[in-house]
Amino acid sequence: MAEKPTYEELERRIQELKTDYTQLEKKLLEGIAQKSKAGRAQEHTDRYESILRRKNGEKFPVLKGDEPRFDNQSGQDIGSMGVVNDITERKRMEEPLREREEKYRLLFNMGVNAMFLVDNNTTQILECNNKASQLFGYSSQQLLSMKMTDLADKNGSVPDRSDSGQPVYQCTGCHYRCG
Repeated sequence: MAEKPTYEELERRIQELKTDYTQLEKKLLEGIAQKSKAGRAQEHTDRYESILRRKNGEKFPVLKGDEPRFDNQSGQDIGSMGVVNDITERKRMEEPLREREEKYRLLFNMGVNAMFLVDNNTTQILECNNKASQLFGYSSQQLLSMKMTDLADKNGSVPDRSDSGQPVYQCTGCHYRCG
């Protein structure tokens, strides 16, 4: 059986552990301070949305911003400064916009006609509905990798009949030219 350590040996070991812990803690804090300084040098501020509660118990949305603060002489991290902005009005305005976007998406996807959203400058297809996929015989993913000019015939217009003889209707009201 091992001998019990003496009180002095235990005291010495505790001091070694405290020293090891203090050095480790110091290195860790220095690392955190360096990362914070780097973030500050790049004008990095942590911003995030949160819900707070007023004195009367009412909850309200806020945008919080935290920025680290350092001692000018030692460079030590001494805390942070935060700003809280009430974003209740912004959130109120976002809800109708979200609802309109959802209505647009439903109308677009459930349309009986082929519909495309196209970049005016490049004719790149940005969005298409299911009917466009059915009509042209490409998957949605394939269409999204194409330009409208890729769907045009060699004369620069969309043909009025597909290879299978099915009618193909040319878009009207588009703001681009094919070819």
